[in-house]
Amino acid sequence: MLLFTYCSIPDRPDHELPVHGTPAFPVACYHCSLAVRHFAWQWHDELELIVILEGTATICTDTSQHRLQKGEGIFINATILHKLSPASSNSCRLYSVVFLPKLIGGSTDSIYWQSYLYPLISDMFRPFTPLSPDKHWQAEILEQTKDVYHICQSRTPGYEFSVREKLSKAVFLLTSNPSHIHRHHNEKLLRDTIRIKRMLQYIHFHYQEPITMQQISESAGISSSEALRCFHASIGITPIQYVKQYRLECAAKQLESTSEKVNTIGKVCGFREISYFTKIFRDTYGCTPSEYRKRKNPKDKEADT
Repeated sequence: MLLFTYCSIPDRPDHELPVHGTPAFPVACYHCSLAVRHFAWQWHDELELIVILEGTATICTDTSQHRLQKGEGIFINATILHKLSPASSNSCRLYSVVFLPKLIGGSTDSIYWQSYLYPLISDMFRPFTPLSPDKHWQAEILEQTKDVYHICQSRTPGYEFSVREKLSKAVFLLTSNPSHIHRHHNEKLLRDTIRIKRMLQYIHFHYQEPITMQQISESAGISSSEALRCFHASIGITPIQYVKQYRLECAAKQLESTSEKVNTIGKVCGFREISYFTKIFRDTYGCTPSEYRKRKNPKDKEADT
């Protein structure tokens, strides 16, 4: 189950919002508890800071995978394709702070943008930076991230100034301490990433409808065989397997957060046959949809399925 505490937005869907927070204050803070499910593959224009509070998490990008332990964290640069999931059967709790660079950079002709923000977000060799409490400057970023979360929760008068100050400090520490990830950046990788994003976006918008391999590949302007190659290289599964996985994740979220009938949820999430929905749900989560709902909401009674 995913539990969220919000700084400035009412909900967070399975795929990324165009903007986290509000246009006037583009920052959002999340308190997440990862169990069986995980975030779908996502990317956004915002920068993101994550701190692991309990358990272990796995962060995947289109080129690598990292395991994060309690007390560790990670900085994820803008537009980087990534996915977060628990590293084991045990749950994992974390804080996530997501913010647009302009929150602290201001206009593009400011010294903050030109000397700090733009060099950071345009650095193709820094898609992310793992953060360890054992390194002083990284430990300081982890503390700044936790402070931002608590400040947003308090909403005391003028808290926006404190948030911007803390995030500015984190960005300064990142730009002052180069920590480049070994990444083979070439035209082929860039092209594949763009194609994957287009196909994922198509799936995220159309998962409730029947989707074919041809439709997915056409959304990126490539052949079905090339779409298969791109997915295997970046995601590790086929596009159709991802569609099924994404539909199941959406169904699980609805089972947790709504009282809709199981049949209705299955159909809304793209499953035309309830028997097939029940079978693959059991194969993935180890229980039927009804049992899953009762486990996540033991006080709620199941509606007529």
